[in-house]
Amino acid sequence: AEAIGMLAALLERAESQDSFTLDSVSDLYVAAIDKVRSNNLEAALDGFIGVIHKKRDYDDDGSRKACIAIFKLLGEDHQVTRSYRPTLSAALH
Repeated sequence: AEAIGMLAALLERAESQDSFTLDSVSDLYVAAIDKVRSNNLEAALDGFIGVIHKKRDYDDDGSRKACIAIFKLLGEDHQVTRSYRPTLSAALH
């Protein structure tokens, strides 16, 4: 429920054009959120991880939080989680 709530709040915030600070990664971040909206979670994870590579702290570490929420939503044994968790870990370190 926590993961769904976090992603729902992010989707809701994205409805307003001025919800996110304009930055070099803001378009990539909003595009990743749009991928969540269209249930293209692998593309969303790619986008969020791209934001982490460029500016991890954007939106109060929102990309990391979104990735974790997607993993929780899918479950630890889901193929997407198993595939993307190491990629996220590498981006964070």
